[in-house]
Amino acid sequence: MNAANTRGLKVLGIPDYTPSWARAARTDNKYPPRNDDDYVNFVKAAVTRYAPKRVHTWAIWNEPNNADFWKPKPDVAAYSDLLKATYPAIKTLDPSATVLTGGTAPADGALSPASWLSSLYAHGDKDSFDAVSHHPYAGLPFGPATIAPWNSFQQTLDLRNLMVIHADGAKKIWGTEAGAYTGTARGAVARDTQARHGTPSLPPSAGSYASTNPPGPRGQSTQSRTMPT
Repeated sequence: MNAANTRGLKVLGIPDYTPSWARAARTDNKYPPRNDDDYVNFVKAAVTRYAPKRVHTWAIWNEPNNADFWKPKPDVAAYSDLLKATYPAIKTLDPSATVLTGGTAPADGALSPASWLSSLYAHGDKDSFDAVSHHPYAGLPFGPATIAPWNSFQQTLDLRNLMVIHADGAKKIWGTEAGAYTGTARGAVARDTQARHGTPSLPPSAGSYASTNPPGPRGQSTQSRTMPT
């Protein structure tokens, strides 16, 4: 944290996933906790420790609309309960904190980012987040400017329109994970293409937030974000 602060970087805390003692038997850490209070208590401890170190932004889980990260399948009602429980716990300890929804993964149909957010509104979560977190991957090898319904970057407008409908337009959408990978895997792009994809997507201030871990296979930050074992 000291190194990030020295360099003018701001850290986004993403508390996930679940250690063995907090989840059902014979499951992995992408299953949600059996008891939301275990998660909330961990987040409270993290806020207490890191708010004095200038960490004032938290995203609740990672890609909860993705079956790879919320098993056995995404459950908006369960996630809604977790979000509602965590939000006031953070704000009580750090009123200045910005609490984000879990960054939505590229998807379509009932699990699309807009459908997921719509379901959160339907479950009464409007007052349980300060901004919407979204992962605007374009769908390699295509770029952010590609107009297509599956382009998660283009789906950002759907999120915005939905927020306006719910009188929530004053809140912002945070693009918290995106990228294009290089190498030999299917869909990989050349480095200059990677740069072209990334540069138009990011505002001038985008570099002010940092991850503490190196890029992963999709160009995102791979992070070990588990509750302590």
